[in-house]
Amino acid sequence: MPGKMVSDHKHLDAKALRFAVDAAGLAVFAMDIATGEYLWNEHLRAMLGVPGDVPLDYEGFLAMVHPEDRDRVRAAGLAALDPKGTGAYDCEMRMVRADGEIVWVRARGQTAFSRRGGRRATRIIGVARDVSERVRSLAQKDLLVREMSHRVKNSLQTVTTLLSIQTGMERDPLLRAKLEEARGRVSSVAKVHQHLYGSRTLAQVPLALYLRDVVRDLAFHHEAERRGIEVEVEAEDIEVPSGLATDIGLIVNELVCNAFRHAFPDGRTGRVQVLAHLREGALDLRVEDDGIGTGCEPPEREGSLGMMVVRTLADQLGAGLELDCRQGCRVALRIPVVP
Repeated sequence: MPGKMVSDHKHLDAKALRFAVDAAGLAVFAMDIATGEYLWNEHLRAMLGVPGDVPLDYEGFLAMVHPEDRDRVRAAGLAALDPKGTGAYDCEMRMVRADGEIVWVRARGQTAFSRRGGRRATRIIGVARDVSERVRSLAQKDLLVREMSHRVKNSLQTVTTLLSIQTGMERDPLLRAKLEEARGRVSSVAKVHQHLYGSRTLAQVPLALYLRDVVRDLAFHHEAERRGIEVEVEAEDIEVPSGLATDIGLIVNELVCNAFRHAFPDGRTGRVQVLAHLREGALDLRVEDDGIGTGCEPPEREGSLGMMVVRTLADQLGAGLELDCRQGCRVALRIPVVP
């Protein structure tokens, strides 16, 4: 009798579960690993436009996955079946309905393992959701943010153009230098938005490309090639948050400008290097030149607005700052960063 009661309870639990699944409209899938039998309930078939009398197997399912997503879906499936793993399955993919419409689906499931003869996968069961609306909403938000970055970049480029025109019209050398400093600062911020506009995440900036862009612009405006000054940028191929990129760009802008203005007087030639490498959870940033040096920190570098900007940003970033101008000039910062 107790055995009969247990059996009845299991039967009732199974019926209740099926009722709850149907009431919630959950799209359920299951696959028997041994037989290859692949089951979709009526809600999943309706979601993807597959009639109830059409047989399904795993290859048929893969055929409905968008070609660009198939390798990722296969990899997720193999990972879920791996006896060394947790058996969890979570994958977002594009599915092509029978009528040709593309539907974004997120499938989540769990693999059951048998312990007989070693741990091996026996079946996987899970649910799928149509997330097309969420994906469309995110795509729209992505488009709006990109458009905003594009407009900010254009506005800042307009400011840099006006500053360049004003610089060209100014006869006072000191005032020209100050206007050029301002132009460089605005330009370095504009380039962050330029790289954000073309980035995948809209939050991260490719550091190496960004620094090369900033330094190339400075070299052009300071006529480095005509003056015989070589410029080298060697940076880690990583992406950093846009706020961090802005601070690094401003620091590099000030230090490279200082080198162009002070390190190579009277037609002296030489080299300016910008180096940025990851070491033990921090970004080692160095700007070096082989110019005249001074044997100490020169007043025009140490007391200028540029060095004030560098020291302020270094403090904000929690970065250590070292300056050595005994032979040429070398400024080094160690910036905490998560790659």
